[in-house]
Amino acid sequence: MVCTAFGLMTMIQNIGLGLFPLLSGWLRDRTGTYASSQVMFASLGVAGLVFAFQLLRADQQEGGVLERGKQEEKPA
Repeated sequence: MVCTAFGLMTMIQNIGLGLFPLLSGWLRDRTGTYASSQVMFASLGVAGLVFAFQLLRADQQEGGVLERGKQEEKPA
């Protein structure tokens, strides 16, 4: 499951890396300035922050599994 989640995350990241420069260029062509691109990227940053806090809250409700990380195995 971990490999599947990592693969999905990588796929979504690569789609964003391919599409957002095109969107930024399109906004620059339409408006004549980079201000709209800056607003777009600032909005993406705010959205990422919101999702990060939602993930943190959901993790706390599940016992803090993500915050705890991988447990060290004790040698026998």
